[in-house]
Amino acid sequence: TNGTVIEIRGEPIAEGGFVTTWVDVSEHHRLQTELHRHDALVAQVVNHLPQGISLFDEHLVLQLWNQAFVDMLEFPQESIFRGAHFEDLLTVMALRGDYGPGDPKEQVEKRLSLARQFQPHSFERTRPNGRTHLVEGQPVKFEERLAGFVTTYTDITTQKNAELALR
Repeated sequence: TNGTVIEIRGEPIAEGGFVTTWVDVSEHHRLQTELHRHDALVAQVVNHLPQGISLFDEHLVLQLWNQAFVDMLEFPQESIFRGAHFEDLLTVMALRGDYGPGDPKEQVEKRLSLARQFQPHSFERTRPNGRTHLVEGQPVKFEERLAGFVTTYTDITTQKNAELALR
């Protein structure tokens, strides 16, 4: 009732009987609860962004994304999961013509080669559906070591159409 969390463990003794240990794990429990709350809040922020967002680790494996990323790039739902490889997602896009005419295998290899450099990038891409996206990526470091890259996808179709109308 006072908020203390006790972990009780019983271990049998070879000669018979038990040894029971009681450990106060209140601080551990509090930290776990706090971490869970923090993770839930971060997930809420990421999922409410109007931009698509993806985080690939240093091995180019998908670790984090939001629904806007899936919707904006029109990925089949089954292709997006924690552990999906960047190369596989590039292949989905190349095969459906997102990178224009040309050999999909070469298009994937070219983009994979660029991604492996983990350099900041910013470019506009107009997809076959007519939507234009501003794609911006930044390398992510953790404890001074490369940990991957985060990319945002902003739909700028309305702005592009307004620019065209003004011209």
